[in-house]
Amino acid sequence: MKKRVACWLMGMVCVWSGAAHAATVLMTPPYYSATGVATCSVVNVSKKAVTVTIEVMNYDGTALKAETTSLNSGILDAITNGGVWCRFTIANGSAKSVRAGILVYDGASGVSASFPAN
Repeated sequence: MKKRVACWLMGMVCVWSGAAHAATVLMTPPYYSATGVATCSVVNVSKKAVTVTIEVMNYDGTALKAETTSLNSGILDAITNGGVWCRFTIANGSAKSVRAGILVYDGASGVSASFPAN
């Protein structure tokens, strides 16, 4: 009986410790443009698929737009809104798995700023 309980307890510890992995979060610096539109983009540079939540954020930390996507190797995804910074949450990879950043388009003049996420 003691052997079964010990194995069961060890199994619970293994399952519990396996579920304790935290997601990786990357953020861009804020950038405001009165006439601009922010685009948050991310590309998978690893060899395996990664799941990323892309969020266009307001100054107060409110997500104006969000999308969760599974990216295969070499695939890019982006979302656009009038936010001022971007947050990227990588569910099953590290910061080295992706390249992410913000592009701010300022009216008709094109890209006015571009910053990487850290």
